[in-house]
Amino acid sequence: MTIQDPNEDDGMLLWLVIVVPVVAGFGGIWAPVNIRLRRRLFTVPPPYPYWSACVTATLAPFFVGLGLG
Repeated sequence: MTIQDPNEDDGMLLWLVIVVPVVAGFGGIWAPVNIRLRRRLFTVPPPYPYWSACVTATLAPFFVGLGLG
């Protein structure tokens, strides 16, 4: 009889089940909101700086958290 090691690697399935829906849901909300906000601005900004700023503002808390941890 074998005893399962509690530190055994369970693989990537759990990460895929959790991470993929969360990222897809966030992206599915984030992109349309930003597209709508971009159209509602009085003057439409150029797309490259606008989307670069959106991505940077979205990822900044993650990188700050990595730096603190």
